[in-house]
Amino acid sequence: MNRNNPSAHRSLDIAFCAGTLLAFWLMSPTPTLAQSGSVPEGIVARGTATVTVEPSALRLTMSVKAQGKDPKSAVRSLAAHKQRVRKELGEMNANSESVQFTSTQLSTGGSNNSEQQQYMRMMQRQMGQVVPDLGEVPTVYTATASLRVDWPLPTTDPEALSLLPQGLRDQISKRDFQGDNNAPDLDEESLEKLEASQAMGDETYMYMEEGDSGEARIQFVGKLSPDQRRDGLKSAIAKAKTSAQVTAEALEVKLGKLKTLWPNESTSSTTYSRSAYMGSEYYASYGDTDADATEDSQSDVTAATLDGLRFSVSIFAVYDFE
Repeated sequence: MNRNNPSAHRSLDIAFCAGTLLAFWLMSPTPTLAQSGSVPEGIVARGTATVTVEPSALRLTMSVKAQGKDPKSAVRSLAAHKQRVRKELGEMNANSESVQFTSTQLSTGGSNNSEQQQYMRMMQRQMGQVVPDLGEVPTVYTATASLRVDWPLPTTDPEALSLLPQGLRDQISKRDFQGDNNAPDLDEESLEKLEASQAMGDETYMYMEEGDSGEARIQFVGKLSPDQRRDGLKSAIAKAKTSAQVTAEALEVKLGKLKTLWPNESTSSTTYSRSAYMGSEYYASYGDTDADATEDSQSDVTAATLDGLRFSVSIFAVYDFE
């Protein structure tokens, strides 16, 4: 290389600046980079866009359960409970087509020798609690399933909509949708021992890290159409290109073609990244296929509040330069 050639020095300076910008982005805590194995050289830019989704339904997700002194009685009790819940959901004007129960799962508990009881006693001793001798605690079987159901919104008034979740929560508690009253058919003494054992377990688990308790979760639901998703992506891509153009002007170079990009889409309940696309492939996948999209291809966006019904997309793009 000719050391006295100004053009050669300028090319090195531009390459150094572009490399520095790329290194800065790589070291930044950017979610879209986590999925990428390598990033090609070029001008790095990012654009973001947010789409507000209109609420269309109120969704209830929760666990239902029933207990029995043997597996068959527990499963039968849960089946009867499901029928009752389904009937009462109709009385509450729920969307009957949206009612979904998962398959039944069966577990045991209550016996002194069960793994759950042994673990509970160990935790109580570690916390310095006195472990009373309850005698022989009967073994019970618990059948569980998950329920999901939607209600169409009766109004568009935000103030009225904000009252719906608590009203629904009161209703499902009053009607015992969870199935707390579906107790096993035991004699009085055995039932008292079982209740005492379960109360001890509840007290123990209060000190442990909370997990999925199966309690009712009530969320607003909105439908994200293919057009809304495409518009959000196009807006983010346009912002990324504008940012890249500013960088190119600062480097005194001409912005080239889009080499690679990574879209990262998220809502209040989901986040996912796509693999890297070349520019032409990306527009084909979000242009041609969306033309034939139907209502069924709409995506659910869920949130505990109306303000949370948003779809966000962040684009990480790499452009060539001349």
